Amino acid sequence: MDAYLMLAGSLKATGNVPDPKALKDKMGLLLQFISRDMQQKNESGRFDAPLVINSIILLSTFLQLPTIGESLNQEFAVFVVDHAIKVFEDPQTSKDIVKHLMFAVSQQKFPPKVMNAERVGKLITALYNIENLVKGKTILFGLEASLNLGSEFKVSRAFSSLFDQKRGDDDLKFAQFYADKLKSAFSAKEDTTHIPQIWMLEFK
Repeated sequence: MDAYLMLAGSLKATGNVPDPKALKDKMGLLLQFISRDMQQKNESGRFDAPLVINSIILLSTFLQLPTIGESLNQEFAVFVVDHAIKVFEDPQTSKDIVKHLMFAVSQQKFPPKVMNAERVGKLITALYNIENLVKGKTILFGLEASLNLGSEFKVSRAFSSLFDQKRGDDDLKFAQFYADKLKSAFSAKEDTTHIPQIWMLEFK
């Protein structure tokens, strides 16, 4: 755990990779450690929060540095996204783990083969109910995601395709479903301040 903090702190302090070749040579091993520790659980069967969070912090640091983020292999990228979906769907996951993982996902620039329509759809579905875990953070995540992904044509096309799909048995398209949810939110006084922010995300 201390090793994660030291490496992440060093990379953040320099704003770059001091020795790209040395780090690249060790990247495979580092990714194994990160993927292992992101899933680490304690004796009670719950995530080992300190270890999980520190591994995610290092992952986020990697994703923010182009020389590292762009070199992550596809297998690891798929793991990160699929693991994030599972975590976001798990009501037992701690709030701090969810927040750190949301930030990490917002930093990714994975290729379309990883961020395909199916995974993007699952992420949206998982995030839809996440306010039960992290109240008020979904809008911030949406803004960050829109700024990072909005200019990516294939990602935008995946979202458009998702919104055009019908939602289960009620034959209602996702786009209309979300629009109706926003309209109904006007009746709840405590939610009205968030509605303009949500509409802003829709048009980004």
